[in-house]
Amino acid sequence: MPLTKERHWVLAALLGLVLLSIGLRLVPVLFVPSLNWDDEIFQATEPAHRLVFGYGIVPWEFQLGMRSWILPGAVAGLMQLSRLIGDGPAYYLPLIAAAFALLATAPVVCCFLWARRWYGPVAALAAASVVAVAPELIYFGGRALTEVVAAHILVIACWLLDPGAAVTSRRRLFAAGLLFGLVCLMRVQLVPAVAIIMIWPLWRE
Repeated sequence: MPLTKERHWVLAALLGLVLLSIGLRLVPVLFVPSLNWDDEIFQATEPAHRLVFGYGIVPWEFQLGMRSWILPGAVAGLMQLSRLIGDGPAYYLPLIAAAFALLATAPVVCCFLWARRWYGPVAALAAASVVAVAPELIYFGGRALTEVVAAHILVIACWLLDPGAAVTSRRRLFAAGLLFGLVCLMRVQLVPAVAIIMIWPLWRE
């Protein structure tokens, strides 16, 4: 099979996996709505609603500066964007869910990229398929929770830092550092993991 045809086939298969993972992650959020933790509302949607519409509950963690406004701020941006079409939860909830479901495809794509470098495209698609249909990743993937969003960003940062080959681009390393910092701001419990991940390449050298 010519290289270009193989590349097109692999890209089409990866795109299909990405679309499948987005659709699956929308099911427990939009099509069969469920609430796992109150944090989905009171630590993300409600503060964002206050920023956009002027009313809503702001928990004490935000009032005392114990939580970052990064996640509610991002949700507020999506809410404001949805107002181009119409006001109300019928417009902003699908957009928020779709945005976080799209972010949740990061582990699928990064897993594919890692596995393709080491084992080839067929094995990479198989590995990415496992991540795409993993039940726990489907159930939590599209939810507005700091630990979920931070974990997805962490995976992207790990791939930027170590894609399976030596990284010499300072821009790439700088982008990885920014994402690691964002992870720490969103979920301070991940700081030890970020420290180990960043030190590990230096230890190998």
